[in-house]
Amino acid sequence: MTNTKHLQIRMQQRCFDSSLIGLVLDEGVSNKQGDKEFLGTSKISDLLNQIQSEIARLKKEQDKLQRLKRRGGATLVHSGERLVTIYPNDRKHNHAK
Repeated sequence: MTNTKHLQIRMQQRCFDSSLIGLVLDEGVSNKQGDKEFLGTSKISDLLNQIQSEIARLKKEQDKLQRLKRRGGATLVHSGERLVTIYPNDRKHNHAK
C-alpha cells in the first residue's frame, strides 16, 4: 500500500509512525467493506499478554543457559536412542572431542 499525503499529515498530527500503521494492518480486523482495519484495546491486550508469555519463556530459557554456562557447559552421552549419562564440562571431564 502507498501512503497518501493526507495520511502523512495525519500521522504527524496524531503521532502515528509507520510501525504503528504496520501493526494495525497486521493485527487489525477488516470491516465488511474491506476499506478499514480496526485494532481495539481488547486485541491489543491479548497481543501484550502473548508477548509477556513469550518473554517469560525466553527468560526461563536464558536462566537454563546461564546455569549450563556456569558449569562450563555439559556433555550428554548416548548410545543410539538411549541417553546414558550427563556431566559438566569442567577440566576433569573435558572430553568433548
